[in-house]
Amino acid sequence: MAEYDHLPVYKAAYDLLQHVYRDKSIGSVPRDVKFTLIETLKKDILEILVLIYKAHYITDDRKLAPLTEARALIPGIKARFRILFDLHHINPELFQTLAVEVESVSKQLAAWHAKTLRRVREALPENKSDDE
Repeated sequence: MAEYDHLPVYKAAYDLLQHVYRDKSIGSVPRDVKFTLIETLKKDILEILVLIYKAHYITDDRKLAPLTEARALIPGIKARFRILFDLHHINPELFQTLAVEVESVSKQLAAWHAKTLRRVREALPENKSDDE
């Protein structure tokens, strides 16, 4: 089994978190914004990384919970980036870059969730053939 940090979705989420930590314009927002929007963004993206790790190492029938949880964090992240943009704390280019990165993570989580859901459904007893 590949290590969790080699997963494309993990790399995409990690890159997004790095972007939030390293971008100078995000780091120079007013204090009230830094301790509300930015800290929440960091916490939510870090939580997605932890949930990806958890989902990677558990069985298919238990993967759905952490994947669903990770997917549920995406709309809040998108909304916070949008608020930062609307308040002119980030420029349009950075907003577009971050939006693309978040969408990449979202799509990869959705695909992993759908694949896991298919596997779980296929493994259900009522889906077994009558020949058994």
